[in-house]
Amino acid sequence: MFLFNVGIMSELCRIHIHGSIANSEYRSINGVSHKTAHEDLIDLVEKGILSKEGRGRATYYAFRLGDD
Repeated sequence: MFLFNVGIMSELCRIHIHGSIANSEYRSINGVSHKTAHEDLIDLVEKGILSKEGRGRATYYAFRLGDD
């Protein structure tokens, strides 16, 4: 079972509705630094909730599908 803060839950709902989120969008919505956004998003990747797609400025995060 995962426990998330309200900000993370809000972002998970946004990703569910819009399909994905970029680091820049996460920063803008939550008013956090690049490093904080990166750490939050990577934490969700490491927990197997999100997948990281693309590279560099084109990186975005989406819900993980299947067993990939």
